[in-house]
Amino acid sequence: NLAGRLDTLKEPAEAERARTSLVEVMPGETEGHALLAQERERQDRWADALEQWQQVAKLRKVEPTGLLNAARVQLRLKQKEDAAATLKQLDNTDWPKRFEEELKKQLPELRKELAK
Repeated sequence: NLAGRLDTLKEPAEAERARTSLVEVMPGETEGHALLAQERERQDRWADALEQWQQVAKLRKVEPTGLLNAARVQLRLKQKEDAAATLKQLDNTDWPKRFEEELKKQLPELRKELAK
């Protein structure tokens, strides 16, 4: 919210500081990385978004969210080999049952995109 207000006030440097502050304050927590990744996607900064999703995946190895989003962004960046490796990692990991529906929905969509 602060970053949006600073953008409105035409303070881009301060807005960027606000965006990155969550990651800087809590580098070992995924929430800041995920929010920054989403913001980078909105800014059309896909390589930066990928870096943040990979950080989410590294920090939360028991959740597929970081890898799913990393694969999606890799496909957007036309990094098909990397996306294939990420999908393989998703396939080869035994995820907790609570992620079953999310994986059943997203994995086929990602595979379809990879096949294009």
